[in-house]
Amino acid sequence: TNKDLPSWDWMGGTNAGYNYSVIQDAIDAAAAGECILVAPGTYTERLQMREDIGLRGTGGSDETFLVTSRSPAINVEFDQKRALVVVSGFTVVMNKSVPSGRGIEVSSSDVALTDMVFENFVMGVRLYDTEGSFQDLTLTDNSYGVLVNEGSDIWLQDVLISSHLGQGISVTDSA
Repeated sequence: TNKDLPSWDWMGGTNAGYNYSVIQDAIDAAAAGECILVAPGTYTERLQMREDIGLRGTGGSDETFLVTSRSPAINVEFDQKRALVVVSGFTVVMNKSVPSGRGIEVSSSDVALTDMVFENFVMGVRLYDTEGSFQDLTLTDNSYGVLVNEGSDIWLQDVLISSHLGQGISVTDSA
C-alpha cells in the first residue's frame, strides 16, 4: 500500500524564520496531522517521533543530515495505538568508526519513507508489525539493510541496498 504524504505546515531548523533550532523540540510541539519542515544542514540528535506527524528535510537527502551516536537514530513506537508517521529528505548517519545500532526502528505503526539514506548502521531499517511504503531509499555501508519482522506489510519502490556485510533484506515471521 502506498501512503500519501500529508501537507506540510510546521517548520523547524536553524535558518532565520524557523521556529526551532532542535528537530526534537519541533516534534514535541507538533499536533497530530502537522508536519515539520527542516532546513538544509547537519543535525546531531536522536529523534523520537510522535503520532500522526510528518518530518521533511527541505533540501532533500543531499542537503539535510541527521548524525547520531545513539540508536535508533529515528524511533517510531507508540503504546497500543497505530499511527502514521512520514519521514522524507534526510541522510541518516551513525557517527562511529564501525556500523552500530539502527537507523530507523518502527514498531506497530504505519510509516512512509521517501528520499532517505541510511549509512553505517548494523541495521539500516528495522520494522516490526508495521505497514509502510518506502520510495527512493538508499541503504549503504550498513551490516544489514532492512529487517522485516512479524506482521509487517511493506511496499518498496526505487530502493538501493549496497555495501552490506550481511543480508540486504531479511523477512521473518513467527506465524
